[in-house]
Amino acid sequence: MGGFFGEVAIVHKTVRAAGAKAATFCELYVLENNDLTHLLEHYPRFKETIAGHIDKLTRQRRLSKVASGKS
Repeated sequence: MGGFFGEVAIVHKTVRAAGAKAATFCELYVLENNDLTHLLEHYPRFKETIAGHIDKLTRQRRLSKVASGKS
């Protein structure tokens, strides 16, 4: 509940590399890069939260690649 995806792509200005599928009915909202930039400028704690989440995802992906033998 209350999840999000695509944050790495929007922050790093790249194309999202994975898909997402809802398990139940949901409402989907789109946040464009300009809107995110505005939010991050005005809400520094949100910026810290997103940065922390992206750092965590990056570490997990690196560990996953190492564990699978892909570098």
